Amino acid sequence: TKGPSLSYGVDHSIAKLTKVGAQVIVSSHTGVQLTLQFTQATMKYVLKIHLSPFLHLPAVLYASITPLVLFGCFKVLALAPILHRQRLQELENLREERKKEMSERKKEAVAAIELMQETVERVVATEKARHG
Repeated sequence: TKGPSLSYGVDHSIAKLTKVGAQVIVSSHTGVQLTLQFTQATMKYVLKIHLSPFLHLPAVLYASITPLVLFGCFKVLALAPILHRQRLQELENLREERKKEMSERKKEAVAAIELMQETVERVVATEKARHG
């Protein structure tokens, strides 16, 4: 006789191939169990924590709140600075690309002006020759 059981969980994708997750299993037969998961590409790391051998409300609450607090701390202390550095690096690369583009366009514009300068001088000379 297994008895009734309830399981719920959450998964969060940190990067394209990286996920973290938590699952709480509440059962009259096994008690309260918390499973923390970390997946990196094809590697999966699982930490099972047996909180209580029987149904115990504080254990269920701890199992529900602990993953959220751990993820919040992980996000603030480790993930946010890494993502911030990546964003800054991407912005710097974008600025460099745009700076190169603007330099290239400026060179093209100067070349076009020099090319047209000769034509303008010829037209002006022709107009002056006609006394116009």
